[in-house]
Formats: sequence, structure tokens, C-alpha cells
Amino acid sequence: MLDLLTGNRNVRAFAGIRACLALAGQMQTVAIGWYVYALTGSAWHLGFIGLVQFLPGAVLFPLIGYVADHYDRRRVVAATLWVQALASLALIAAVAQPDPSLWALYLIIVVIGAAKAFTMPALSSLLPNLVDAETFPRAVATGSSAFQVATIIGPAVGGLLYAINHLVTFGLAAVIYLGAILLVLGVTVRGDATPARPGKGEDDGVLAGLRYIRTNPVLLGAISLDMFAVLLGGVTALLPIYASDILKVGPVGLGLLRSRPGDRRDRRRPVSRPAQYRAAGGRADAGLRRRVRRRDNRLLALDVAVAVGGGTDRAGRL
Repeated sequence: MLDLLTGNRNVRAFAGIRACLALAGQMQTVAIGWYVYALTGSAWHLGFIGLVQFLPGAVLFPLIGYVADHYDRRRVVAATLWVQALASLALIAAVAQPDPSLWALYLIIVVIGAAKAFTMPALSSLLPNLVDAETFPRAVATGSSAFQVATIIGPAVGGLLYAINHLVTFGLAAVIYLGAILLVLGVTVRGDATPARPGKGEDDGVLAGLRYIRTNPVLLGAISLDMFAVLLGGVTALLPIYASDILKVGPVGLGLLRSRPGDRRDRRRPVSRPAQYRAAGGRADAGLRRRVRRRDNRLLALDVAVAVGGGTDRAGRL
């Protein structure tokens, strides 16, 4: 993996882009969660953050795949990163106000969520245009490893910087998005990054992907299972309440807690029938463990609960 990073500029850039996305996103998640709870003291408003982040992808999902399939993917990724960077700067302006508007904050989060929804499909589809077929599997693994490491580090860094100054956290996230843009512009595309047009008679509509999923039971089941895992796992959005009112560990402790679900290795294996049963059990167990956390005053107990939740969530992907 290291030789691939040092010897292939495109793989290095791809891994860097994925790491930047995870790092900036996780830092913003910690900072926004702590800021909103400190401002409102409301669990409802914390949950609403997750809703406004998820809603753009749910509403725009037919268009997201269409854009990734019909337009230059490098330009799509660069454009959506620009939107996220500018929205992050707007986030700084919003939280710097003496009397911040919560609804303005939600609107900015919607914009960031919509941009992210377009970024990942286009970026994943861009990789075959960056490396040859022989390098592709290792490039995927390298990008996933970079993303995982940044997912673990990002919340801790965000919490630490927030404890110093919350504007520093939001500002650094914007800088990281700008760095990701430079990486995108620096890749060398093999051939044309614009997908080939489908042949005559092929399904090319906005809802083509939805029709394909409906006719593929394995894919439909996997996506449905992951959807319910996301719904159950969203309870981690309430961690600011635990960190602030119950454990009293501040934004630094919140960052450490948010880092725990990502601290598990992610193994990929061919899907078999027993694996499908393990996946269902792992997803259910992850959700249940998150739901039944005890409200005690020991950080270690909650830290272990979050870590086990992350581990069982990863087990669902075996």
C-alpha cells in the first residue's frame, strides 16, 4: 500500500481526497453538535441536525446517480467541494454572530449535505479513470484505509480545536475542503472522465438506478439493511448530551466518543447466506447496543458501549 502511495500520484490524490472529506466532515459534525446543544440545550434540535443532513440525499437520490453517470466526474467532485468549502465559510460567519440564527445554521447544513450527496458517487466513479485495472483493487483499499483513519482522527481533532476556539474548528474544515479541491485538480485522468453514452435501447433515465435495484433482490436487500442501520445508528447524534450533562467531559470528550465507532477494522468478503444472517444480526445488535446505553457517570462505560456499537456495525458488513 505504501509503495502505491509513493509511486502513483493519482492514488495518492484519491486517498488524500477521501481523507480530507472524512476529516473535515467529522470535525464539523462534532463542532456543530456541541455548538447547537450549547446554544439550545435541546435534544430535538440535535436530532434535527441529522434530519437536515440526510434529507437532501433522500430527496435528490435519483438525480445524484444521473449526474455521476452523465457529466465529467472530476468537475462534479471539484464543484461540490467548492460548495462545501463556501458553505463552511458561511458556517463561520453564522456562528460568529452575537445572536446566531439557528435556522440559518440548518440551511447551511442542508447545503453541505446536498453537496456531499453528489460528491461521493462521483468520486467513487472517477477512480477507474485514474488507475488501470490491475491497480484498481489496491487503490480502492488504499482510499478506504485513508477514509477510515481520518474518520477516527477527525472527531478527536475537532473536539480538541473546539475547546480552544470553535471558529478554529469550522475554519480548518473549510481549509481542508480547499485542499481537497487542489488534489482533485491535480489528478491526471486516463481517457475521458465523462461517462460513455448508453447504447440504443439501454435504460438511461433518472430512475434507471432505482429500476435496476428493484429487479436485483440481493442489492435491494443490502441497501435496505444498511438504510435501517443508519436509522438505528443515528442515536450517536445525541452524544453531546452525554458529554455535556452526564459525563461532563466537554468537547474534547465528545470528540473522543465520536472517534470510537470508526475504530474497527472493516473486512470485505464474498456474501454468502450465513453472512447475510450475520449481517442482519450485527446491524440489529449495533442498534440495540446504542439504544440501551446506561446513563452512568463513567466515561469508560460509554466509551466501551460506543466502541462495541461500532464493532457490531462493522460486523454487519462481513
